[in-house]
Amino acid sequence: MAKKRINNYKFTPGIPQSGNLFPNAWAQINANKEWLKDESTAFIDFKIVEDTAANLYPNTSLRYLNNREYVKAEVAAWVAVQVAGNISPFAGYTKTATEIKTDVEAVIQAAYLDTRYGGNENIIKQSSTYYIDGVLQLAQAGEPEIAYMEKARQIFDLYIFPGLPYSTINTDGISQSTAGSSAEANGRTGFKSNLDVIINVVDNGILQQPALVSSAYVFANFSYVYIYC
Repeated sequence: MAKKRINNYKFTPGIPQSGNLFPNAWAQINANKEWLKDESTAFIDFKIVEDTAANLYPNTSLRYLNNREYVKAEVAAWVAVQVAGNISPFAGYTKTATEIKTDVEAVIQAAYLDTRYGGNENIIKQSSTYYIDGVLQLAQAGEPEIAYMEKARQIFDLYIFPGLPYSTINTDGISQSTAGSSAEANGRTGFKSNLDVIINVVDNGILQQPALVSSAYVFANFSYVYIYC
């Protein structure tokens, strides 16, 4: 290949490692580096307290928090009755009361957090836990889990939030609380809708997850390690 002669070559010197295009700006940043770090972490700490305290539906939250353990116990007791009666879809069901309570708490807590703070990040995260690579990890197509999620939804929607007495069957010694005011209408429907999303994803597939909507309270319940910030 013939060599090409370059007639208009111009040499433009670069910047040495010790050089700086904006020395004054760099000096200011460098001089205030520790201050910037302290201000940033102070802002994060402030927002964690402020956002965590936010509560779009305080009456709904109070009724939920006062009855979370009660509903878990009632759902587990209800499942035990279904298993004992060989009632579909619980015939031969072997999940323990502790396992049921753990799953119910994860589901209702996700619905609660997205009701209290807005958005849908928690219900999307929770509904994802039932799948690996798009494949449902629950036996019987998740029908028993769907049934007890629906039972939890029913107890909250028809009894806990309006403050109506539910016929207790649990033997854990946990009673229903009717303290406080009835749940706000939008809080009640929002909580139910959030549970509906999780149930629908389990029932009809991971593709049923809604598009992500982030909460305005991004620092609610946030934790971090100071030295990494």
